[in-house]
Amino acid sequence: MQDIQALVDQAKAHYDRAQDGKKIWKWLDKVSARIIFYGRVLDALAQHHPEYVALAWGTLKFVLMGILNHGRLVQEFSQALIQIGDALRLTKETAELYQTDDVRDAISRLYAPILVFFQQALRWYNRSRVGRALSAVFSPYELKYKDTVEQIQRCAKAVNDMAAAKSRAEIRDIHISLEMMRRETAQLKETVDGTLKVATCNKTISERIHIDVQDMLPRTRDIQLSHILDALKPQICPHDTFHTLQSIVKRSRSTKLPEAEPKNVLQTLNRWLTKEGSSLFLLRIGPRAEAKARELTTDIISLLQAKKLKVIWRLSPPHGGSVPSLTEVLKVLIHQALLVEPFLLERGDLNVAKFRSTHTDAEWASLCRTIFARLPKCYVIIETHDLFQANADNDQFLPNFLKLFQELACQAASNGHSLKFLVLCYGSGGSDVAGTYISCILPMR
Repeated sequence: MQDIQALVDQAKAHYDRAQDGKKIWKWLDKVSARIIFYGRVLDALAQHHPEYVALAWGTLKFVLMGILNHGRLVQEFSQALIQIGDALRLTKETAELYQTDDVRDAISRLYAPILVFFQQALRWYNRSRVGRALSAVFSPYELKYKDTVEQIQRCAKAVNDMAAAKSRAEIRDIHISLEMMRRETAQLKETVDGTLKVATCNKTISERIHIDVQDMLPRTRDIQLSHILDALKPQICPHDTFHTLQSIVKRSRSTKLPEAEPKNVLQTLNRWLTKEGSSLFLLRIGPRAEAKARELTTDIISLLQAKKLKVIWRLSPPHGGSVPSLTEVLKVLIHQALLVEPFLLERGDLNVAKFRSTHTDAEWASLCRTIFARLPKCYVIIETHDLFQANADNDQFLPNFLKLFQELACQAASNGHSLKFLVLCYGSGGSDVAGTYISCILPMR
């Protein structure tokens, strides 16, 4: 179709170049138009002299009509070619947009009259001048070409109407899609609103649960700590032992004259009490000085309590009891440390079953190191005459026993804490313990 259109355009251009500059045709068109316009007057004159004028006027009128038809034919061809070009452009766009069978059928119906008109126009442009002149007379535009052009216009209109109908259908589909999207959006909004309401309610419930849990956590911790303290609770309460020893010391002092403590012991004890940081004070008890050692420990504990200082202790019971052990001593110290500072145990340490189960001395010593490493400031008084008597035949007991408390003091010092240990030693061992500590001997009474 494009090749045929190009061929017709080429023939038209050749015709236009051939007619360019020939003003005679333009002049003849104007004269013919004027003569035909006044033809009614000439027809009236011809009626008065029909025998002379009729033949001449009829011949002249036939020639003039041929000239006018030639000009109109050229004009109609030009307009038709322009319309066909526009129709083909729109048809191409329609064919690309709507590739359906009905559109293809409508376009094929349009191409048929266009091809017929191109054939007619090409034949007319390729004729000679005489042939074109005769064609203008015997085959005017209205008789030979007008029907083809009108058919082209009808087919082009049909294609345009079909494209418009499909466009309206697409608009309708778009409208339906938009309406569906609007409904889906509305449903989604309702779902989101519902979810938001549920989330808000859940958030409120979660906040309440969180508050309740936060309120329960301290209580749960207190319950767990209480069970742990029950598991560590010694058979003989350290406070009962202390009060019993206080009573014994008071009765003993009331029945005899007061004695002054050795000067070196008091000086060393004062230095231990006033020195900053952590330290270990080893007070060796001489033979038959046990009673004096009990008096000294009760006085020190009373002094520290009077100053509102944190102090824990383990004292030998005055009336004996079960056979003491290192585990029992360490459990007493851990029990009192937790009473002084309940938050020494972290959440992961609150395992009641662990404290109730049986452990070795080394395991209790390890737990003691963990607990005392978190204790910021405290005085620890350890008087274990019963334990020393129970281990009198064990040469390694005293060095190992003192080494444990020396490690606790060093650990506290490295952590920047202030833990002061007073350990009363019985027997001659322990002098070979390495490290820095304060030592003094309490002589016999």
